[in-house]
Amino acid sequence: MVEKAGNDYCTMLRTKFSYFRAPGGVRLIDPESTTACYTCLLTQSPVGPDDLPVHASICGRNRACFTRAD
Repeated sequence: MVEKAGNDYCTMLRTKFSYFRAPGGVRLIDPESTTACYTCLLTQSPVGPDDLPVHASICGRNRACFTRAD
């Protein structure tokens, strides 16, 4: 399990596991999981608004559609 600060992942990134948080509020996202299925809350699909795939390893600050968690 990889724990990153909340603003390292787009706040619109979702998977069944991302609804839980570690103590202190850190989002629990595992970009190396082979079974996680990711979706974007903006598009409600596995493709983001920039027409690129949604995945924890690429949904970060480098994407044009990135939304920072507050």
